[in-house]
Amino acid sequence: MNRTSSRLPAEKPGGCANPVPAIREVGPEILADPKGMRRGRAESPWGALRLVWIDQELVGCGFDSADPADHPVTGWDSGAPSDPRGAQVWVDRWMDAAFSDPAEAIGIRVTGTPFQRRVWAALLEIPRGSTVSYGELASALGMPRAARAVGSACGANPVALWIPCHRVVRADGRLHGYRWGLDRKRGLLDWESRVADRPQPRIEH
Repeated sequence: MNRTSSRLPAEKPGGCANPVPAIREVGPEILADPKGMRRGRAESPWGALRLVWIDQELVGCGFDSADPADHPVTGWDSGAPSDPRGAQVWVDRWMDAAFSDPAEAIGIRVTGTPFQRRVWAALLEIPRGSTVSYGELASALGMPRAARAVGSACGANPVALWIPCHRVVRADGRLHGYRWGLDRKRGLLDWESRVADRPQPRIEH
Protein backbone atom coordinates (compact mmCIF):
# COMPACT_ATOMS: atom_id res chain seq x y z
CA MET A 1 0.00 0.00 0.00
CA ASN A 2 1.50 3.27 -1.10
CA ARG A 3 0.29 6.02 1.20
CA THR A 4 1.72 9.31 2.30
CA SER A 5 1.13 11.00 5.62
CA SER A 6 -0.71 14.30 5.43
CA ARG A 7 0.13 16.32 8.51
CA LEU A 8 -2.65 18.71 9.31
CA PRO A 9 -1.79 22.23 10.51
CA ALA A 10 -2.08 22.81 14.24
CA GLU A 11 -5.10 24.83 15.25
CA LYS A 12 -4.51 28.48 16.01
CA PRO A 13 -6.51 30.62 18.43
CA GLY A 14 -9.77 31.60 16.81
CA GLY A 15 -9.98 28.66 14.42
CA CYS A 16 -8.10 26.23 12.21
CA ALA A 17 -4.99 27.38 10.35
CA ASN A 18 -6.62 26.24 7.13
CA PRO A 19 -10.39 26.84 7.09
CA VAL A 20 -12.48 23.77 6.34
CA PRO A 21 -16.03 23.60 4.99
CA ALA A 22 -18.69 23.97 7.64
CA ILE A 23 -20.65 20.90 8.65
CA ARG A 24 -24.24 21.85 9.37
CA GLU A 25 -26.43 20.43 12.11
CA VAL A 26 -29.41 18.29 11.19
CA GLY A 27 -32.13 19.02 13.71
CA PRO A 28 -34.66 16.49 15.04
CA GLU A 29 -37.45 18.37 13.28
CA ILE A 30 -35.94 17.43 9.92
CA LEU A 31 -35.83 13.73 10.76
CA ALA A 32 -39.35 13.85 12.21
CA ASP A 33 -40.76 15.43 9.04
CA PRO A 34 -38.78 13.98 6.12
CA LYS A 35 -40.19 16.36 3.52
CA GLY A 36 -37.72 16.50 0.66
CA MET A 37 -35.64 13.69 2.13
CA ARG A 38 -34.65 10.70 -0.01
CA ARG A 39 -32.93 7.44 0.79
CA GLY A 40 -31.60 4.52 -1.18
CA ARG A 41 -29.14 1.66 -1.46
CA ALA A 42 -26.27 1.89 -3.93
CA GLU A 43 -23.41 -0.37 -4.97
CA SER A 44 -19.71 0.32 -4.52
CA PRO A 45 -16.60 -1.85 -4.97
CA TRP A 46 -16.58 -2.32 -1.19
CA GLY A 47 -20.21 -3.36 -0.80
CA ALA A 48 -23.65 -1.82 -0.77
CA LEU A 49 -24.19 1.55 0.87
CA ARG A 50 -27.28 3.10 2.41
CA LEU A 51 -27.58 6.85 1.83
CA VAL A 52 -29.98 9.52 3.07
CA TRP A 53 -30.00 13.05 1.64
CA ILE A 54 -32.00 16.24 1.22
CA ASP A 55 -31.42 17.93 -2.13
CA GLN A 56 -27.62 18.29 -2.28
CA GLU A 57 -27.03 17.68 1.43
CA LEU A 58 -26.04 14.27 2.77
CA VAL A 59 -27.63 13.33 6.08
CA GLY A 60 -26.30 9.80 6.52
CA CYS A 61 -24.25 7.18 4.71
CA GLY A 62 -23.07 3.77 5.83
CA PHE A 63 -22.23 0.38 4.44
CA ASP A 64 -25.07 -2.09 4.41
CA SER A 65 -25.18 -4.79 7.03
CA ALA A 66 -26.99 -8.06 7.60
CA ASP A 67 -28.33 -6.37 10.73
CA PRO A 68 -28.82 -2.64 10.02
CA ALA A 69 -29.28 -2.05 13.74
CA ASP A 70 -25.56 -2.75 14.13
CA HIS A 71 -24.69 0.27 11.98
CA PRO A 72 -27.71 2.60 11.87
CA VAL A 73 -27.76 5.29 9.18
CA THR A 74 -29.22 8.63 10.23
CA GLY A 75 -32.65 9.13 8.70
CA TRP A 76 -32.92 5.64 7.20
CA ASP A 77 -36.00 4.81 9.27
CA SER A 78 -37.64 8.20 8.74
CA GLY A 79 -40.09 6.92 6.15
CA ALA A 80 -38.49 8.97 3.38
CA PRO A 81 -39.20 7.80 -0.19
CA SER A 82 -36.81 5.26 -1.66
CA ASP A 83 -34.62 6.48 -4.52
CA PRO A 84 -31.96 3.86 -5.37
CA ARG A 85 -31.09 5.56 -8.65
CA GLY A 86 -30.38 8.83 -6.84
CA ALA A 87 -28.30 6.97 -4.27
CA GLN A 88 -26.21 5.41 -7.01
CA VAL A 89 -25.58 8.84 -8.50
CA TRP A 90 -24.13 9.95 -5.16
CA VAL A 91 -21.75 6.99 -5.00
CA ASP A 92 -20.72 7.27 -8.64
CA ARG A 93 -19.95 10.96 -8.17
CA TRP A 94 -17.82 10.19 -5.12
CA MET A 95 -15.93 7.52 -7.05
CA ASP A 96 -15.28 10.03 -9.84
CA ALA A 97 -14.58 12.91 -7.41
CA ALA A 98 -17.04 14.85 -9.56
CA PHE A 99 -17.71 17.74 -7.20
CA SER A 100 -15.43 20.37 -8.73
CA ASP A 101 -18.28 22.15 -10.51
CA PRO A 102 -19.84 24.72 -8.14
CA ALA A 103 -23.25 23.73 -9.51
CA GLU A 104 -22.62 20.27 -8.06
CA ALA A 105 -21.38 21.47 -4.67
CA ILE A 106 -22.77 19.46 -1.78
CA GLY A 107 -23.36 19.91 1.91
CA ILE A 108 -23.22 17.60 4.91
CA ARG A 109 -25.74 17.73 7.76
CA VAL A 110 -24.99 15.69 10.87
CA THR A 111 -25.92 15.29 14.50
CA GLY A 112 -23.04 15.16 16.96
CA THR A 113 -21.36 16.80 19.91
CA PRO A 114 -19.30 19.95 19.29
CA PHE A 115 -16.12 17.88 19.70
CA GLN A 116 -17.28 15.24 17.23
CA ARG A 117 -18.15 17.89 14.69
CA ARG A 118 -14.70 19.46 15.07
CA VAL A 119 -13.10 16.08 14.40
CA TRP A 120 -15.34 15.43 11.40
CA ALA A 121 -14.52 18.87 9.99
CA ALA A 122 -10.80 18.16 10.40
CA LEU A 123 -11.21 14.88 8.55
CA LEU A 124 -12.33 16.84 5.49
CA GLU A 125 -8.82 18.29 5.25
CA ILE A 126 -7.17 14.91 4.65
CA PRO A 127 -6.53 14.59 0.90
CA ARG A 128 -7.54 11.49 -0.98
CA GLY A 129 -4.53 9.18 -1.11
CA SER A 130 -3.11 10.37 2.24
CA THR A 131 -3.47 9.30 5.84
CA VAL A 132 -2.92 10.83 9.27
CA SER A 133 -2.56 9.24 12.67
CA TYR A 134 -5.03 9.71 15.51
CA GLY A 135 -2.31 11.62 17.36
CA GLU A 136 -1.69 13.94 14.41
CA LEU A 137 -5.38 14.67 14.14
CA ALA A 138 -5.59 15.38 17.87
CA SER A 139 -2.60 17.73 17.63
CA ALA A 140 -4.22 19.54 14.70
CA LEU A 141 -7.19 20.20 16.98
CA GLY A 142 -4.89 21.61 19.65
CA MET A 143 -5.41 18.61 21.97
CA PRO A 144 -2.37 16.35 21.53
CA ARG A 145 -3.43 14.07 24.40
CA ALA A 146 -6.89 13.43 22.97
CA ALA A 147 -5.94 10.75 20.42
CA ARG A 148 -8.31 8.21 21.99
CA ALA A 149 -11.21 10.67 22.00
CA VAL A 150 -10.45 11.48 18.36
CA GLY A 151 -10.62 7.77 17.59
CA SER A 152 -14.02 7.54 19.25
CA ALA A 153 -15.30 10.50 17.21
CA CYS A 154 -14.03 8.85 14.03
CA GLY A 155 -15.91 5.70 15.01
CA ALA A 156 -19.12 7.73 15.40
CA ASN A 157 -18.84 9.30 11.93
CA PRO A 158 -22.36 9.24 10.43
CA VAL A 159 -21.34 9.86 6.79
CA ALA A 160 -19.00 7.24 5.39
CA LEU A 161 -16.68 8.13 2.48
CA TRP A 162 -17.52 11.86 2.36
CA ILE A 163 -16.25 12.38 5.93
CA PRO A 164 -13.15 10.21 5.40
CA CYS A 165 -12.54 8.60 8.77
CA HIS A 166 -10.99 5.69 6.85
CA ARG A 167 -7.91 7.91 6.29
CA VAL A 168 -6.93 7.83 9.96
CA VAL A 169 -4.47 5.13 11.06
CA ARG A 170 -2.20 4.23 13.97
CA ALA A 171 1.03 6.16 14.45
CA ASP A 172 2.96 3.21 12.96
CA GLY A 173 0.72 3.18 9.88
CA ARG A 174 -1.27 0.09 10.85
CA LEU A 175 -5.00 0.06 10.28
CA HIS A 176 -7.31 0.28 13.25
CA GLY A 177 -10.90 0.90 14.23
CA TYR A 178 -13.12 1.14 11.16
CA ARG A 179 -16.75 0.55 12.08
CA TRP A 180 -17.47 -1.12 8.73
CA GLY A 181 -14.51 -3.49 8.88
CA LEU A 182 -10.76 -3.30 8.32
CA ASP A 183 -11.00 -5.10 4.97
CA ARG A 184 -13.11 -2.22 3.66
CA LYS A 185 -10.74 0.34 5.15
CA ARG A 186 -7.78 -1.37 3.50
CA GLY A 187 -9.61 -1.57 0.20
CA LEU A 188 -10.60 2.10 0.29
CA LEU A 189 -7.05 3.24 1.06
CA ASP A 190 -5.53 1.00 -1.61
CA TRP A 191 -7.97 2.37 -4.18
CA GLU A 192 -7.47 5.99 -3.11
CA SER A 193 -3.69 5.66 -3.34
CA ARG A 194 -4.13 4.74 -7.01
CA VAL A 195 -6.45 7.64 -7.85
CA ALA A 196 -4.91 10.32 -5.64
CA ASP A 197 -4.23 12.57 -8.62
CA ARG A 198 -7.94 12.95 -9.35
CA PRO A 199 -9.70 16.18 -8.32
CA GLN A 200 -10.90 16.31 -4.73
CA PRO A 201 -14.57 16.70 -3.77
CA ARG A 202 -15.40 20.30 -2.86
CA ILE A 203 -18.03 20.71 -0.17
CA GLU A 204 -19.56 24.15 -0.09
CA HIS A 205 -22.50 25.88 1.57
